[in-house]
Amino acid sequence: MVSENFEGSDGFYGCAICLNGFLYRDELKYHYEHDHADFAEVDLSREHSSQYTLFDDSRKWKLKSGRNMEDVFHEFALNSTKEHAAHSFIINPMDSTCKLPVLPKDLTAFVDEFNLTDQQRIRTALWGQRIFDITYDKKESFDKDWVRNVVHSIIMEIECCQLSQLHLESWYISHIWSAFDRCFGELEEVHVIRGESASIASSVRKSENRLAASTNAMKRQMMGHRADLLIRKLKVEYACGETGKSYTSDKDTKLLLERDLKMPKMMKDQLVQLFKLCDNDESTTRRLAIPGILHFGLHTLMLVMDCPAGYVCRVLPAPTYSVPTSIKIFPALLKVIQLTWKAKALIRDMINEVESYTGDNDDEQNEIDLMKPRYRTPSPSASHLNRLCVPSCVTSPKKQKSK
Repeated sequence: MVSENFEGSDGFYGCAICLNGFLYRDELKYHYEHDHADFAEVDLSREHSSQYTLFDDSRKWKLKSGRNMEDVFHEFALNSTKEHAAHSFIINPMDSTCKLPVLPKDLTAFVDEFNLTDQQRIRTALWGQRIFDITYDKKESFDKDWVRNVVHSIIMEIECCQLSQLHLESWYISHIWSAFDRCFGELEEVHVIRGESASIASSVRKSENRLAASTNAMKRQMMGHRADLLIRKLKVEYACGETGKSYTSDKDTKLLLERDLKMPKMMKDQLVQLFKLCDNDESTTRRLAIPGILHFGLHTLMLVMDCPAGYVCRVLPAPTYSVPTSIKIFPALLKVIQLTWKAKALIRDMINEVESYTGDNDDEQNEIDLMKPRYRTPSPSASHLNRLCVPSCVTSPKKQKSK
């Protein structure tokens, strides 16, 4: 394992691989990206340390204890022999829960109409005459129409005695979760993609050190992480998700791996790309939060990632809910419906935030700053002081093939 990056007594920044020293952080970053781009073996400590060295101490996340969150993560990561979310500066405080959007009062009242445990009363509530059936307006009535569609789909599965049986992952997607996916259809040009599609944001991160051919051949563009669920507007990703065929407890092996490492990394890939669309403007990035959705059997769990302080991204869970298997517990479905709507509300807020960002891209001074040599010491008054460059996720080591 290579040694930790160091800052020399004379103010130089040191490379953890070749131990060369540099005057400025930007010089060290350029050195890592170009001189060590072909470093053969993925070394979590090396890659993590190369990012940590570039952090500005004054912008780190200060804890009540007086220490910095980034420093605590760095110490933990250097002592970890296996990949952990901390290597990618992701914190997962499972003892906290995220704050989610609130349903409108009229939609809450409509959902509560199905808070019933009698089959005939549920069907009566389903097909009672509605004003939006007479004069349907998508903008005003889409959510209520979607809720009714979900209730109808699930009650049919219950009546057919399908939900008390075990099924394959693909069955749950086509029979259960596809009805919830339709919730996002209201968002203009937003598409829900199912079926192991490669994440564009993940591909961008994996290929960020790719260079044109010179003395060495150009590397092929890396494929992004294959996700069971992606939510995109055109080519911009606003959410991701993973699916499993069963749920026993929140300590299931697949669930732990997806919830605590794989999906948070993909969420951060997407969040970092959204930050870049906003020029890494700190005031904007602090307002962005991206959802990640887990569907395991009939259970659903949502994670929300943001960057509240410093360079660390935080993942907070929402409560776990499940689709009911019988009429007796039918009201449990309403929690799943509400959670799905809240995920859509988060995505809508993000789209509005990103697309309404104007920044100062047309400022003449910014164009001059971009033409400055890479190694020139930036002016203290430069506009980029309001920029916050959150580090990308580290590269996961390749799995060793068993002999």
